[in-house]
Amino acid sequence: MVRDIKRLAKQYPSIIHYETIGKSEYGRPIYAVLLGKGIATVFINGFHHAREWLTTNLNMYMLDQYANDYMSNKILDGYDVKKVLDQTTIWFVPMVDPDGVTLQQSGLSAFPKKDLAKLIKMNEGRKNFKR
Repeated sequence: MVRDIKRLAKQYPSIIHYETIGKSEYGRPIYAVLLGKGIATVFINGFHHAREWLTTNLNMYMLDQYANDYMSNKILDGYDVKKVLDQTTIWFVPMVDPDGVTLQQSGLSAFPKKDLAKLIKMNEGRKNFKR
């Protein structure tokens, strides 16, 4: 995701910017991505919980698609994308919970030993966080 955010900002510097807006409980950065130039503002976010991985992909797909459509002067479902994004700014936080992603994808080994019992208890005694 981070690699894709940086690539999109480089590919579309006139309409995509990003920043780190904070850190997770375990120090992982949380990114916000701005798309558009307008005063009207919309907020879209994803991945609040460990099983919501698809929402990050959808956020990133939307960013890529809208930026491409903006630069190509496309009409999307009857809307002039360039006109809309010149009047609107969409803030994306594609991954609100990077700790949850890490826990689900990498398991307990990615966390401090002092917190393992707490995490296992949170998972109803199970050490497998895939589900």
